[in-house]
Amino acid sequence: MTRAATSAGARATEASSSGCKNGRMQPLEIRHSLADALRMVWIPVAVAVVAVTVSFLQNTLTWLWIVGGTIVLVVAAVSVYRTLSGAAPLTLTTDGIEIGDGGTVAWDNIEEIGEAKQRGVFGPVPAIGVRLKNRKRFEETLNGRPPGLKNRDFSGGWDLVWSGAMLPDKPGTVERVIREYRSRAADFRRRR
Repeated sequence: MTRAATSAGARATEASSSGCKNGRMQPLEIRHSLADALRMVWIPVAVAVVAVTVSFLQNTLTWLWIVGGTIVLVVAAVSVYRTLSGAAPLTLTTDGIEIGDGGTVAWDNIEEIGEAKQRGVFGPVPAIGVRLKNRKRFEETLNGRPPGLKNRDFSGGWDLVWSGAMLPDKPGTVERVIREYRSRAADFRRRR
């Protein structure tokens, strides 16, 4: 599977410029890159390294500093591993958007895709929203799992919302990648 691993822009690493390989359009995963994952953990790692180094240089290094630094490094390594190895939050296919934790939104069931706001600790945070034409149709792809659909009154009119933290780039950039892929997928289906 191809990845849309971005560090500075949602650049989709595609099999070719058209995204087609062997007569098939390749899926595109929207996920964080290694650089993004490292960027998420560099501050605690840097603090741990500085604290251990300073205590070593001052001859006050104790087993507590070593254990503390080791714990920070292990937690950071596990965080990076989980970010890179877990299911991609979104995978674009010729059929629609596959959601990492289950379900598929068919392209023809999308009424609108756009920038949304999601509640954050310190106020609204940027996100991507999808408004569905038929909520029941999406629920059927979940195989009995709870749908997790948003109440449109509280989500700015969106049924599905992915926060910026789940996305590899700014929501507007990822939205553009989704729209471009959707357009190429429609062209691909017409040519088949």
